[in-house]
Amino acid sequence: MARKRFKETGMGSFFGDFVYERIVPRDHFLVKLNRVMDWEPFTEMLLPAYKGLAERGRPPYPPVVILKMLLISFLYGISERQVEEATNFNLAVKEFVGLAVDEAATDHSALSEFNRRWRTRRSIKQAGRSASKSNASTARPSVGMGSVAVGISVCCAMASRPI
Repeated sequence: MARKRFKETGMGSFFGDFVYERIVPRDHFLVKLNRVMDWEPFTEMLLPAYKGLAERGRPPYPPVVILKMLLISFLYGISERQVEEATNFNLAVKEFVGLAVDEAATDHSALSEFNRRWRTRRSIKQAGRSASKSNASTARPSVGMGSVAVGISVCCAMASRPI
């Protein structure tokens, strides 16, 4: 099995954390959300949404970057195109997503494709699970993306601040 590899992102640029720490308030909602959530466990869960499972072709953005961009879209009620723009021009969003100050966000079409693949994969998996359950009393309800859904529920009330 080939090794999974992703595009290098983050604070490896010339500026590092310096710009974020000087400009983005440390009490900003997205800074706090990044501190309380452990995002890395979602990497393995989201890999099936990648064509080739991140083993072939050009290295893609890490799944957590895409997840965070889609979370911004959900929390602030904006489109994937608007998330791409917000990530490129808003330092709080860029820091939350995990990109370096001088790094461009992934394209909105990649966000849409990732979202489509993830939803398709989940609906097929859920249909298979419900078809294989013969006893309805033992069936557990599906909870979407698990911890992400719980985190979103908790954070939605706090997201009333503008980006």
